[in-house]
Amino acid sequence: WFTYLEDKAKLKCPTEDEIEQIAEAKASRDALIHNQGIAGKQYEAKAGKFSRYTEGQRIEIPKEYHQKTWDLIRKVVNDLSNAAIGKVK
Repeated sequence: WFTYLEDKAKLKCPTEDEIEQIAEAKASRDALIHNQGIAGKQYEAKAGKFSRYTEGQRIEIPKEYHQKTWDLIRKVVNDLSNAAIGKVK
């Protein structure tokens, strides 16, 4: 959806690294919900270069990771909002 958004709105954000970090967080969520908290091949594929686990390892969400992910999501939402507002002006 970031590719679609960039294609349609040309906001120039978020960065590729930010997108990939969000993808890792989503992959962690998916493993927690759908794979009993165990990383699998799907986790590794979705998480890409930001993968924190390998197949068979238990996914953990330490406080620092949770805070870093929360901060990243807030930053991305703010950046997208500001970029969209800037296009209107």
